[in-house]
Amino acid sequence: MFIEKTLSKTGKCSLFSNVLKLIGLFIFLYIQVDTSFAQKRNNVWAFGEHAGINFNTNPPVALDSTAIADKGDNQFVYGSSICDKDGKLLFYTNGWIVWDSKNKVIEKYEKRWPWTLHVVPLICPYPGNDSLFYLFGVSNGKYAYKLQYLTLNKNGNGGKGEIVYPKPSTLSNYFTVLQENTSLYLAGTAHCNRHDTWIVTHADNAFYSYLVTDNGVSTTPVVSPISPDVMPGGQYDDKNMKFSASGEKLIIPFIQKNKTLVFDFNNQTGTISSGIALPLPEKKFLDDAEISPDGTKLYVAWYEGNGSYDGELHNVSQLNLNAGTIDKVLQSSFVLNKFPDRGNFCSPHFCVYINRTMELGPDGRIYISMLERTDQKLDLTASLIEDPNELREAAWYTKNSFKLKRKYQYIKYNYIRSSVFTVKENGIQYKKKVCINSPVNFSLLISKIDSVKWDFGDLPSGNANFSTSLAPSHTYPAPGTYHVSAIIYTRCFIDTAYAEVTISEEPAIHVPESLKDSTVCIGKTLLADATTPTAIKYEWENGFNRPVRELEKSGTYKVMVVNECSFDSRSFVVSFDACDCKVFVPNAFTPNRDQLNDIFRPVVKCPGIVPGSDVYTFKIFNRYGQNVYSTNNKGEGWNGSLHNEPSPSGVYSWLVQFTNPNTKKTVTESGSFTLIR
Repeated sequence: MFIEKTLSKTGKCSLFSNVLKLIGLFIFLYIQVDTSFAQKRNNVWAFGEHAGINFNTNPPVALDSTAIADKGDNQFVYGSSICDKDGKLLFYTNGWIVWDSKNKVIEKYEKRWPWTLHVVPLICPYPGNDSLFYLFGVSNGKYAYKLQYLTLNKNGNGGKGEIVYPKPSTLSNYFTVLQENTSLYLAGTAHCNRHDTWIVTHADNAFYSYLVTDNGVSTTPVVSPISPDVMPGGQYDDKNMKFSASGEKLIIPFIQKNKTLVFDFNNQTGTISSGIALPLPEKKFLDDAEISPDGTKLYVAWYEGNGSYDGELHNVSQLNLNAGTIDKVLQSSFVLNKFPDRGNFCSPHFCVYINRTMELGPDGRIYISMLERTDQKLDLTASLIEDPNELREAAWYTKNSFKLKRKYQYIKYNYIRSSVFTVKENGIQYKKKVCINSPVNFSLLISKIDSVKWDFGDLPSGNANFSTSLAPSHTYPAPGTYHVSAIIYTRCFIDTAYAEVTISEEPAIHVPESLKDSTVCIGKTLLADATTPTAIKYEWENGFNRPVRELEKSGTYKVMVVNECSFDSRSFVVSFDACDCKVFVPNAFTPNRDQLNDIFRPVVKCPGIVPGSDVYTFKIFNRYGQNVYSTNNKGEGWNGSLHNEPSPSGVYSWLVQFTNPNTKKTVTESGSFTLIR
């Protein structure tokens, strides 16, 4: 009504024109802000001792060499680098030296440099200018415990790159100090407008957040006090703090107090709040911590032992930050590596060290440093957490699975994660490989949203193709690639995230039902067969990695089977007991058609078993673990052939499994025999 009356008085054309201008401005504000962070700014890493990774390829590959190195203490060197929007390396640094993409040193003017000793550097894009970059840093050497910055120009010095000093540059005027009395903590993340950047440090028992905009670096920080119950006041030289890729969580591996600190970050205001401390149990010690891209899972590297000749046992655990109270989060702890890594000990001939560090990569995986042995190059590999947003085993820890080309010692790399985890490309989180007939569970990289509209790219499913849930699921009808989109509405922007979901032709894998609680006759062994179609990996609780395993002792056993798109695991109890039923099996047979000993079969003296029922199973395996014969009929046996072809002479294994009709217990017996021709 108001608009209609106004139109009649002032003229429809002029008002309509003004409304269009306002709408245009509104649209501009929402779509123009995603320019600084829709890039591959940190797709090339340099770290440790001359090591590096190129994330521009799929999968990522190790660099042959970089110039980065430490100064001999083997502990504290952090790397930071910056690429152009297409992922081409421009600069990298260890806080003492800046190199260009060709590993050439960027010269300093009269050797002026504000950082020495232990340095945490961070290279940050200059909003609105693709040629300039800020280099922030904190150190405990010269100008100790100060947050300072310089500027880098990729086009300076004839295109070779240069360090930009103020003019006139003097011994006391060639860098800018933002904050005094800092810890060696420095991290950055995007403002919620996705154009500006927050630079955060710690000092005087508070966090200080500085905003980087087109107008430069703000000199007035947002100050967020920290409860002394969470983090006592002081200056700390621990492992560096880290933002989640979403920018909504901030963690500190608080080594001195043996706990990990987790905070909420408001990327609109720069305030940090809701701090919690997650301590390790007694006699366990913190190595490092990392957080999943979506900020829901915390990963803690820890060890136990005293570093003597027996060494230390190093592990990696996951905690579910969405479990509820602090106690429930701690109770959710799950150890990812099946067997600890032993390190920090010496024998008469060699020493083994572990400098355990963890860093989230632009590919969404967490990279974990491994061993260094003085007489071998054991640390040419890194371990991975493949799907860190997933719970427990589904996070998928793979030991020594990434190959590096340098003896790197540790992975310490500092970057603005939100510059590579963008809403358009990474806003939709999901498992990358899904089996046919299995639901795809979706979530969002960011949690602080107003609403979302999903399109699962499956129009024939009708209304099921759409959702407004924050974490929906959808089951696709057939194998193939589906294009998913989610329109995300937040307090700062509206944007659309995209993803390609691939549904495998393989069904979800399952552990065979035959692996169940069993009673085995004393003096016998159990042949546990986990063979499963499509399986590419088997993993037992003791590290055994083949499908068929001979069990000789009572106990609880567990096996996990894996295919390209799923995994399954099962625990079962094996007990050895005196058996009422008797099984007699020959140790050889001669299938030569002379009507003497031509069929190999067990003799089961156990009244009550019905021939052909599923309570009786008889199987035969060759020496490769292949099942060459199977029957559920108590009276049947093997004639020595496979696919109507005579099997070769040799040693074979047999398995008999049946239910004792009196005790209702499953009885399993196994052994070996010789086929003679």
